[in-house]
Amino acid sequence: MVATFCHKLAQHETPVIDTDGDLKLIYIGELVNAMFAEIRSKEGKPEVIVKHSSESKVSELLLILESYKKQYHDNGIIPSIANTFALNFFNTFRCFIHIATHFPVKFVEHKDPRGSFEEIIRFGVDGQVSFSTTFSGTTIGNHIFIINESVIL
Repeated sequence: MVATFCHKLAQHETPVIDTDGDLKLIYIGELVNAMFAEIRSKEGKPEVIVKHSSESKVSELLLILESYKKQYHDNGIIPSIANTFALNFFNTFRCFIHIATHFPVKFVEHKDPRGSFEEIIRFGVDGQVSFSTTFSGTTIGNHIFIINESVIL
């Protein structure tokens, strides 16, 4: 279900919920770590039960994935990642983005006589990554840029 939802959203399709049930989830990396831990223990148990690490309704998962699509895929914003589950779930979604059609992301250059500015990506919390070219002696945003000297205020 998660893979189907991720695929459909990344392809600009609309996922459909057939049954909104409760799910017990484990991230593949967590499962692999549990398997390696068991192998390394050399106990040779005939059965090993790996407990799930999260629970959710199908509809809740779809809402989260839709927010990831809107924020990251459509608007270049890295969503707020509050816990390990959110990080793993976001990375799962990102794996389904079609690299050849989505990347490279085109940046909008804002240019004026002071220089140029391009926002690379925003964060769901405060902050962004940007690239700026500013001419020497120019003031932008209360910062004075002096080129070829060791002071940037």
